[in-house]
Amino acid sequence: MTSSFTPAKKYRSRLRLGRSGPSGSGKTFSALAIASGMGEKIAVIDTEHGSAAMYADRFQFDVLELDSLDPRKYVESIQAAEQAGYDVLVIDSLSHAWSGKDGALEQVDRAAARSRAQNTFAAWREVTPLQNRLVDAITGARLHVICTLRAKTEYVLENQNGKQVPRKVGMAPVQRDLIEYEFSVYGEIDAGHNLLITKSRIESLQDAFVEKPDQRLGAQLISWLAGEEPPERASPQNGHAAGAPPALADDIAALLRAWHAKEPQAASAYVGVLLASYPYARCENGRFSPARLIEADAGQVLALLKESLAGKSRTESLREQMPFEPDAEEVDEPEHAQA
Repeated sequence: MTSSFTPAKKYRSRLRLGRSGPSGSGKTFSALAIASGMGEKIAVIDTEHGSAAMYADRFQFDVLELDSLDPRKYVESIQAAEQAGYDVLVIDSLSHAWSGKDGALEQVDRAAARSRAQNTFAAWREVTPLQNRLVDAITGARLHVICTLRAKTEYVLENQNGKQVPRKVGMAPVQRDLIEYEFSVYGEIDAGHNLLITKSRIESLQDAFVEKPDQRLGAQLISWLAGEEPPERASPQNGHAAGAPPALADDIAALLRAWHAKEPQAASAYVGVLLASYPYARCENGRFSPARLIEADAGQVLALLKESLAGKSRTESLREQMPFEPDAEEVDEPEHAQA
């Protein structure tokens, strides 16, 4: 099939706004203020121990407090906000998916501890897909997303009336390097609650200095995001999710059945690992569906299954070969797997 270029059009788009700042800069309050200017139905993912709820008398929103800061929990919450039909989602804070309890850095340490070599470099092979999946969930969400990020804090000395006075400043955001590139608009909030835009696809906001951003900035963003209705995304066909080729999903299902016929106990244990490692790979009845795996993961699972059927991979070592650290969970038998 020959590829062809078409005239570019500006379609209606959704905001991806990132803002970092030191403690006390007003990240949560300003995020809620901007969101209020962008839509009526606002959801908040709160990882800051209920800090968003302190502003419930100023703004109307629904909140979800996460008990685990695993990037997969963030992804599930983003998807839940989409399905519930919210206009705007505030993630407060995205930093915890990196450095919080069960966050990426903690998972790297766990993966390294499990390996014989105690190698954190190799452990990133397990954790990087989690981080990438979270970024994809944010950039692909069907609602506006506003993220707050903590900033590494430093103090500088300033001369005030002949005296050296320390002032708190925010440095790099607490997240993976270059996270700023994932947002359509990104800025830094200072201790005076002002926002300096350091990256923007909106010409009028490039290098802008916004004093105490509020609903007016949200309304300005909505105006710029307007455009033609975008074409519908391709929907999954024949029960297979977009991203996992139907043939690959069918192959996985067939291998699971073959392995179960050969070694029922080992196959059941492996499906348990799959279910725990891919919490989104489920049908409504809670059973594992290989069609829900994304292509990259489906390829790895298929390769592991082929090794197991050939007798090249010991069942007890499968858990270590999975790309993610699984949690203990009861699972269905693999004969229920659906293609």
